[in-house]
Amino acid sequence: MVVKIYNYDSKTDGWKKFPGCSSKKIKIDMKNRGIRETEIEFTHYCKGGKTLCGEVEPSGSSFRNDVRNQCDGCREGLRQQTKEAQSALSKGDESINVIDYKVAEKTDHPEASRVSH
Repeated sequence: MVVKIYNYDSKTDGWKKFPGCSSKKIKIDMKNRGIRETEIEFTHYCKGGKTLCGEVEPSGSSFRNDVRNQCDGCREGLRQQTKEAQSALSKGDESINVIDYKVAEKTDHPEASRVSH
């Protein structure tokens, strides 16, 4: 059984590109339009104002998630963070804000919500 975990703030944390970051060209097969070249920005995983590889997040960074050009240090940091969260979840430790989606899903009732326009 796979348990999904949540231990970050989705408004501020995640994969981000930095202003003036390097990029690389890749080729994408656009089926009917043929093969096109596009630029993919280099991204870091930011959590709490720092990257998982140890850099400080500069101002002006923006969300960008593309697995084709990510920092290897941040990927390894994310793997480690996930292992720690899984361990905390199995021990019942809630100090790092780990939520089991299956348990939370049982108490969440989105069908009862209403939107007034």
